[in-house]
Amino acid sequence: MTSYLDLCKLFIKSLQINKFNRRGGKFFFYFLIFITILFVFVPFILIFTIFIYEMLLKLDAVGYASYGFEALFYIMFIFLFIFSFNVLINELYYSEDIDHILPLPVKPEVLFASKFTSCFIVENIILYIILLFAILAYVFALSLPITHTLLGIMGIIFLPIIPMVYVSLILLIVINILKKIANRKLLKKIEYIFIGLLILGITFLLLKMSTINFEAYVEDFANGNHLFLDIMKYIFPSVPFFVSGLEKCSVIKMFISILINIIYFIGLVFLSHFLYYDGVTAIATHDTSSRKSSLNRINDYKVRKPLVEYFIKDLKILFRSPTFFINCILINIIWPIFVFIIIKIGLPSYTISSMRNLISIKDSNFYMIILLFVIGISIIVPAINSIASSAFSREGKNYYFIKYIPMKYGLQWREKYLLSFIISFIGIELFSIPFFIIISTPIINILFYIVITVLCISFVSLTGILIDSAYPKTIWDDEADSLRENYNSFVAMGFSLLLFGILCLGGYYLYDHLLINLNQFILYSFIILIFINLILYYVCNKKISYYIISQENV
Repeated sequence: MTSYLDLCKLFIKSLQINKFNRRGGKFFFYFLIFITILFVFVPFILIFTIFIYEMLLKLDAVGYASYGFEALFYIMFIFLFIFSFNVLINELYYSEDIDHILPLPVKPEVLFASKFTSCFIVENIILYIILLFAILAYVFALSLPITHTLLGIMGIIFLPIIPMVYVSLILLIVINILKKIANRKLLKKIEYIFIGLLILGITFLLLKMSTINFEAYVEDFANGNHLFLDIMKYIFPSVPFFVSGLEKCSVIKMFISILINIIYFIGLVFLSHFLYYDGVTAIATHDTSSRKSSLNRINDYKVRKPLVEYFIKDLKILFRSPTFFINCILINIIWPIFVFIIIKIGLPSYTISSMRNLISIKDSNFYMIILLFVIGISIIVPAINSIASSAFSREGKNYYFIKYIPMKYGLQWREKYLLSFIISFIGIELFSIPFFIIISTPIINILFYIVITVLCISFVSLTGILIDSAYPKTIWDDEADSLRENYNSFVAMGFSLLLFGILCLGGYYLYDHLLINLNQFILYSFIILIFINLILYYVCNKKISYYIISQENV
């Protein structure tokens, strides 16, 4: 038990490394995080809580609030199951500390349990906060006493164990079967193919969900169709006991829920005694990943301009690394699916023919909606893909390379800015322009929307580059660690959402309440975007070179 606790502390620290490599600026960075939490995390939690509260009120009217609350947990655990794969496989099998710990007299189940626990604690902090506010929404919607909340807090501590147990069990079995391959690159490719198939499956389900009408769904529930819940309660057996214990304030049922999770964890640790060591030892000691000889590498080199060569280098990193591809590139491809779902659920009356009709009669309200859509997508997509806000962090331990190559620092940060800008721009316009053409949007309007997109992407990219150059996370074991616990993306997202609020929410308020016309809103947007882009470019030009020079311990 002592070894288990000590290793847990060690691994938790390793998962939370975010070392400051530059003199000063720590207080300012924490101030940025505080502002981001205030403008990003708090509004998100409030919106989420209000949404759950309203949903539970509607379900409670027909006597199915507990069923809806239970379904909410199942949905969150499905997503936890999917996104835990990347975290667990990297920590259990590919982290650099494995090579140092394997020779130590540590039992395989102790090593496995400590790594699993550290991942469980670090990765579920945000989930705990979401679950807590979901419980509060449930308690207030059903007008339950405060004691129910306290019992719920006790229950959620162990509740997310089962999804991560399933992921770990799959990894133990698959890696043990494939241990003779002992090729990290091939194993990672297999892993990401599996994750890609899961993402496609979730995408298909989301498209199916887009056809669901909420009132019809409630009516279906009232008619006794609980197929989803009937299946899920066998996959996540602790959830029904948790919900029932919370609703009835039953300590016994809450204890059963906790006990089920603990039994799953103990069973997993028991199996790890037989399955973990062989797989992790094979990967750690017999990695057969192919490596090119120095002569072949030299023959691959071609003479190009420094900016072009640097751009190609960063582009290859993004596309060749499965982690960077999934986290930085994939969102630029799949965002139209989520927009389609939002339109189907929130604006079901808007069809292609109706939109063409609104364009033909020059409906100012519809033009306003399109403009807000363009601004929103042009801010959210580059903010989520994190290409700019991880530009310097992706260099990792090779950060010293950018400090000493014969290439001006100004040229280096501009290349990273262009990389983020070009990928985001192509990802947005690849789908937006055909959509505008399909609904018969005038050419002059399409050109205007492109200019707006350029200005919005430029703001997000410059913001991300500036923040990541000041506080790069250069200490990481693998690509997943460069993005995990990297607060630069979080801070950059905060500034992006602040701009989103000013332009979209503020603009809509001015248009709807103060009765400014569309042309005035366009002028208002242009002035703000051009002004902040000029300021950001000036600051980047003055500061980033200094930030690169002043980085220490790289």
